[in-house]
Amino acid sequence: MVPRVETRLADFLGGDPPLPAALLLVVGGSARGQIVAIESLPAIIGRSPDVDLTIDDDTVSRRHAEIRGSRSEIEIEDRGSSNGTTLNGNDIAGPITLHDGDLVGLGSATFLVKKIC
Repeated sequence: MVPRVETRLADFLGGDPPLPAALLLVVGGSARGQIVAIESLPAIIGRSPDVDLTIDDDTVSRRHAEIRGSRSEIEIEDRGSSNGTTLNGNDIAGPITLHDGDLVGLGSATFLVKKIC
């Protein structure tokens, strides 16, 4: 009889870099198709090359929004951007929790949120 071996995710990941907390897939706007990995929190997202998550879209402010939280709960807050931030089509006024499958709008850029737990 062959002994049963239990495989754990940690066995495959040992020594590999940690997985990102989430991925943002740009599904609308001039940066469509771009994938942004949220590697560490907090993170500033914007058009400027000196932010944590850069989006190449003229309607995204230089320092548009902040993403913060932990691997289990990520939230986003607009940082006074010119074109605003939306979640599932609704304007956000303060910090709001992101869920897997949410659509985030920054200017004309739209992101699909894919959480990795």
